[in-house]
Amino acid sequence: MTNQLGSKLRELRAKKGARLRKAAAALDIDQSLLSKYERGERLPNESFVKKVAKYFSYDERELLALLLSDRFLTEAKDSLLAGQALKIAEQQIKYGNRKNS
Repeated sequence: MTNQLGSKLRELRAKKGARLRKAAAALDIDQSLLSKYERGERLPNESFVKKVAKYFSYDERELLALLLSDRFLTEAKDSLLAGQALKIAEQQIKYGNRKNS
């Protein structure tokens, strides 16, 4: 599993000087679950990522983008069509953004 978000979580926790137990308690989750997020063994949901952004005073949009990237890579990493799927998704996102403007 990819781990861009998990690496960022670990980096933010280290910068804050918070031990795993303290950060997990502040984020209202089990310490083992936070550890799994940091190691990339599990992906959190968006509401947890928003809570993390607030706790660490970090850009919520960047963390959510990392989560979305990790989700895509987890889903498509072994597919020979991953690059093609990414191009199609990118086109759809651009089209949707133009349509909503």
